[in-house]
Amino acid sequence: MSEKPKRVYVPSRKHKYPKGGGSLCPRALEVHDAQALLERAVDVGAIPDAPSGALWAVDGAWCFCAMPTHPNSEHEEYRYQWHGHPRIGGEVPDAVLRHLATEGHITRRQLKRLRRQRALPPEWPA
Repeated sequence: MSEKPKRVYVPSRKHKYPKGGGSLCPRALEVHDAQALLERAVDVGAIPDAPSGALWAVDGAWCFCAMPTHPNSEHEEYRYQWHGHPRIGGEVPDAVLRHLATEGHITRRQLKRLRRQRALPPEWPA
C-alpha cells in the first residue's frame, strides 16, 4: 500500500502583508503554523458554494481554506504544494462548518461562534 504524498504549504504573496489583497493571512502566522494547519485540514467533499478541491481547517477563531497551488502540473513535486488563506466564519458555507462539527474538528460552541463571525480576528495568537 503506497503512502499518501505529504501536502506542502507554500506561502502566496497574494495573501500576505503588506502588499497582498483579499483575505490576508495573520501577520504573526509562521510557515510552520501554516504547515500544521494544512496537515490537519480536511476535505469536506463537494459542497455547493465551496471551492472545488479545497481543504478546511479551524484554529480557535480562525477558519482557513487551502487550495492546491499547481494541481495539474507536469512536475510531480508541484502537485503537492498548497496555499491557503483565512476566511471569515460567517462567510464559510454552512455545510462546511456543519461537516467540521459533525466530524469532531470543531465543537458546537466553535460552530456557533464561527457562524456569527463577521470579521477576521484582530491578531493571530502569539
